[in-house]
Amino acid sequence: MTSGHDDVIWHVRCRPGTTPDGHRRVVDPLGDYTPLVQPLPPEAALAQLRGAGRRLFGAAPGGLAARFRIQALAKHGVDTHIGIADTWATATTASAHVGRSGVLHLPDHRAVEEFLAPLPAAPEWSQPTACRSRPPPSMRSTGTCTTRSSCGPRSWT
Repeated sequence: MTSGHDDVIWHVRCRPGTTPDGHRRVVDPLGDYTPLVQPLPPEAALAQLRGAGRRLFGAAPGGLAARFRIQALAKHGVDTHIGIADTWATATTASAHVGRSGVLHLPDHRAVEEFLAPLPAAPEWSQPTACRSRPPPSMRSTGTCTTRSSCGPRSWT
C-alpha cells in the first residue's frame, strides 16, 4: 500500500489473542470505510483511506478511527488500537503506542518526527531470532530489526 497526498493509512491492531473469527469481524467492517483493506493475520490489518471517502463520512481520520474502535468493541467485542499516518510503517509503529484513547494520529511530518525521536533504534524485543544478535552495521539504524523493535506491542492498559 502506498499513500497519495490526501491519503492516510490506518494500522488496526487487535488485542493479542484475538481469535481468527474476531479478526475477521474487525477486518470486514473496514470495507465500509474503504475498499483498500489488507488483512494481516492473526491480529492486524492495514486500510488506506482516501480524501474523498473521508469527506463522505464528514470526519477527520482520528475521529473516524475512534468511531471504528467503538463499533468493533460494541458489535464484536474486539478491542483495537489504531495508528494513523501517511505510511504503513509509521502507522504500524503508532498503533503500538496509542495510549488510553486507543488511537494515535500522526497528521504531518513534524508529528511523525516528534513521535519517532524518543523511540529506540536498536532491537529490544519482539523480533525474530535473527535480530536478537547484534545486527550488521548496515542495519544498526534502519531495516527490519530496528523497525520491528519499535513496532511490537507495548501494553493494552
